[in-house]
Amino acid sequence: MKFDLFISYATSDGLDFATAIADFLKQKYLLSVYVAERAAHPGEALDTKIKKAMRSSDKVLILFTPAATKSSWVQGEAIFASDLQKSLVICRRQDVDKNDLPIQLMEKEHIIFGDDKSLMALIDKLNWGIPVIIPAAGKSGGLYPMNLGMPKIILPVGDRPILHHIVQKLDRTVFSQIIILTDMFSDMIEYFAGLSRASIPIRCMKTPNPKLPMALKELGLQTTFLIHYSDILIEGDFNWRRLLDHHKYHKNQHNVIGTLMASNRYNIPVGRIQTGTQQMITQFTEKPDSLESIGYSINMAVSIFEPDFLEHIDEDDTSLYGDSLKRAMEGEKKFCLYQHDTWRHIQTLGDWYEAQKHYVPQNEVSFLREVTSADN
Repeated sequence: MKFDLFISYATSDGLDFATAIADFLKQKYLLSVYVAERAAHPGEALDTKIKKAMRSSDKVLILFTPAATKSSWVQGEAIFASDLQKSLVICRRQDVDKNDLPIQLMEKEHIIFGDDKSLMALIDKLNWGIPVIIPAAGKSGGLYPMNLGMPKIILPVGDRPILHHIVQKLDRTVFSQIIILTDMFSDMIEYFAGLSRASIPIRCMKTPNPKLPMALKELGLQTTFLIHYSDILIEGDFNWRRLLDHHKYHKNQHNVIGTLMASNRYNIPVGRIQTGTQQMITQFTEKPDSLESIGYSINMAVSIFEPDFLEHIDEDDTSLYGDSLKRAMEGEKKFCLYQHDTWRHIQTLGDWYEAQKHYVPQNEVSFLREVTSADN
């Protein structure tokens, strides 16, 4: 099992701090944190379980309390984490002298805290990344019969499933984890998720509600998050950091609670967006009466939302954008747009075929044409 964070501490005066940090990060950022309750045994080597947990953790947080400075366990874990070149978060209680720390940690940046409240406030200021939510619990009639016996997210495009295209495109410096919401094909999706070469931890979980808007609300997200629909392929050299910075800028300047990625290059204007100044969205129509798209942008179903957005979700909502976003805009909440024109929406068999022609190597396109021809 992979962990986002390993916490090293002394049981006698650090356990309460460690569990408080773990609970806070799990609740707000949905992070998986390794906290082992154990007594320190001076002189005893680190056991295999602890070493395995630390190796599989993205970051290591070391809590230096008075007892921790005298603990051979904490000292050993600090040295082991340094040897593994883990990203370290060093927290030193204000009654601990810096000179009592292992020599290799003395000059590193420290978080100096007094009580658990001040520690949580400082921990919250660190960059933990934001989670990516990929809804994969629904069905797609437009791809029948290709998706018989498998979810859309597992359909092959080129030499890999859609899932792998999505997760391998994400930036680990921006995102903390990938959460795939599943339903009837949960085991299959989890298997293929384990085969991906994503550098970001992936969690597959049964959707808490069959309706996506309520599923998000029931997750209890308390941090900024990104929604990435399971049939969207973003192409080109995409900069996720720039997207997040764009969102943060408009959040600070215009108090937006969401940023929608949109495009001017798509032939079906579903999710039609009209904007005013500063790329602020003035009108959103999920299923417009006309096919007119000139002068509009098209929603790509990849969006960043603040947790405040969840307050506008109602239990009857079936569409995240058509119902929940519409209600939020009617409540005068603000959203902005981020333009990206190189992408694919695998919604129909025609979309899938066009994607195959693009992703399959040129010397194999003739084979693709043969196996999909009317004579076979």
